[in-house]
Amino acid sequence: MSSPKNGFYQQEITKTLWEVRDRYRDLQPVGSGAYGTVCSAVDGRSGAKVAIKKLYRPFQSQILAKRAYRELRLLKHMKHENVIKLFQGCVYMIVKITSNSLLYTQSTLLSK
Repeated sequence: MSSPKNGFYQQEITKTLWEVRDRYRDLQPVGSGAYGTVCSAVDGRSGAKVAIKKLYRPFQSQILAKRAYRELRLLKHMKHENVIKLFQGCVYMIVKITSNSLLYTQSTLLSK
């Protein structure tokens, strides 16, 4: 395991190494899908609870790169109360976390 860049830290979550900015703490797995894994975190600057999406190999093929780019571009411009808001975009996408998301609902139903 390489050492993280300045201003970042590393944490292993569900057998995957995450390297995120120091400002995001208390990473907890939320769910995963075909294109990535989502963790909740707390933004140390604002105190807000956010979701961080780590994409699986977003640049492995031109199709996957286009999908990642399209998602980032759409989220950047969409402003609606029922659509997640993009706070920051890099390899990880930092988005608003909601209690009524499909991942949350699915994991809640499965745990009952």
